[in-house]
Amino acid sequence: MSLPEKVARFRAAAPAEQEVALLNAIISVGSVHLESELGSLRSALPELLVDVLEGRVNYANLNVDEALEVARKVLRPEDPFLLKLEDKVKELRQVEFIEKILDKLGGIGVSPDSFGKQRLGVITGFMLVTDENVHDAISELVNAGIIVRRARVS
Repeated sequence: MSLPEKVARFRAAAPAEQEVALLNAIISVGSVHLESELGSLRSALPELLVDVLEGRVNYANLNVDEALEVARKVLRPEDPFLLKLEDKVKELRQVEFIEKILDKLGGIGVSPDSFGKQRLGVITGFMLVTDENVHDAISELVNAGIIVRRARVS
């Protein structure tokens, strides 16, 4: 009868950049030889990052807020990659807001191509105001002889 070889306990030290690779290498040896809390791990990487690396998540179906939260958990607050990612998320939110505005303008029959150009004696423009200033803005524009159409963006 053959007996399994005795496995000695050991400690491994690695730079922070290599920690994930080291844990994945140890996990790949086999869960038989690992402590229970390590044996249950599939990967040291967050699940979202594993899904991205394996191709199950791409730019079309990525939840940006979840990705930002994962990045905040994994990276240091002053990490240049995290700062760049936060800037890109802000840009994305601005683009989404502009898309909403353009959809609302299209819904009331206003084309962005017509802004500032005179067509049939009418010059088209738009203005964004807060909820509490809507009535004041409309009354001032109407008093100035301007035709007003309004749509709520948010």
